[in-house]
Amino acid sequence: MTIGYRKAGPDDYDFVRRVHHLGLREYVEDFFGAWDEPYQDERFAGQYVAEEAWIILRDGTAIGWLGKRASPEEIFLTELYVAPEHQNQGIGTRVLRDLIAEARRGDKTVSLGVMKNNPSRRLYAREGFEMAGENEYKYFMRHGHVGDRP
Repeated sequence: MTIGYRKAGPDDYDFVRRVHHLGLREYVEDFFGAWDEPYQDERFAGQYVAEEAWIILRDGTAIGWLGKRASPEEIFLTELYVAPEHQNQGIGTRVLRDLIAEARRGDKTVSLGVMKNNPSRRLYAREGFEMAGENEYKYFMRHGHVGDRP
């Protein structure tokens, strides 16, 4: 299995939206009791930043995407979605490890927010992310500190 990445383009919007909705729906329904597709489409359109989006490729085929925003001190993982049929196969772990390696090369931390009811928080903890805060719906986690080296 070869995992790679390519910058998302305009033709990827429908794929990215679909994978986002598939990955988020269960947790939104759990918190709020329902999924409102038109509302979620509108919300996604307002929050999606194409310049920060990367398509995750497995053997050359798009299987998910991530959003990342970089500053001089940090890479903030804004989104990470793997299509359901490709989950639980080590892909999320691989993506996180690649992102952590990228951050180390730039002497940066990696930060993210994860819905409290999303079991992927265990994956983040397993990969060394530590709690940095929370709000009503999300935990905020961070990996590494500026200047840390393995």
